[in-house]
Amino acid sequence: MTLQVLFQKLGSSYDDILCRLVSEERIIKFLKMFLQDDSYAQLKESLQNNDIVNSFIYAHNIKGICQNLNFPLLASSSSELTEQLRKENVHNFSMNDFLKTFEKLTIDYNNTINYIKEFFGKWGVYNEKGDI
Repeated sequence: MTLQVLFQKLGSSYDDILCRLVSEERIIKFLKMFLQDDSYAQLKESLQNNDIVNSFIYAHNIKGICQNLNFPLLASSSSELTEQLRKENVHNFSMNDFLKTFEKLTIDYNNTINYIKEFFGKWGVYNEKGDI
């Protein structure tokens, strides 16, 4: 799989990310960093603990990373959750609302991670321990 195909699968534009990050080496560097980022795990844990403040922080982190890496699907679902968890909006939603949006985010996150792992796996540089 090429980077062009990866970004196509992610619903994104390779040309846009190349313009932003300038080289394939930098794109690959940031893809590796994304695989190692623990914001999703922290978001999941904070939602399970009904910790709205930290849930907002982690959802916002995911949103920012995905906007920078041009992952539009995951950026959209993380943005939706971020806005639900935002201090001035939080009283309009229930924990069930947050969890429903988190389910969508989880699907988008897993698809994104799996596509990236598939990309690195084709090079034979990704293993199940997460080492690259």
